[in-house]
Amino acid sequence: MRLAPIAQVMLFAIAGAAAIVPARAANVPPDCSADTQRFCAHEMSGDELRCLRKNQGSLLPACKRSLSAQAKAAARLCAAEIEQFCPDVQPAGGRLGKCIMPHHKELSPRCRSVAANL
Repeated sequence: MRLAPIAQVMLFAIAGAAAIVPARAANVPPDCSADTQRFCAHEMSGDELRCLRKNQGSLLPACKRSLSAQAKAAARLCAAEIEQFCPDVQPAGGRLGKCIMPHHKELSPRCRSVAANL
């Protein structure tokens, strides 16, 4: 079956548009889409979470709540590792993440999958 020329153009346009729409980075809550665009569109490393944390004071309230909930959930999943490697670290400001990431290879698979959210 051969497509009519207009159908070929439409198919190409749709495929091209899909290719230029950036995918939302893994672990970035949907509530943070606007803030990701506003603060992290230039982020070349792909680490939008770090960029959002760096701009924490300027984030929209919904994004702040989502990031906080995400960090709390990650802390629950990593409770044993936090107790083992970072018992005296305060949980705010990304300090747990900075403490636990050097132990990445020693983390349980469950904790490893969410450690970037701490």
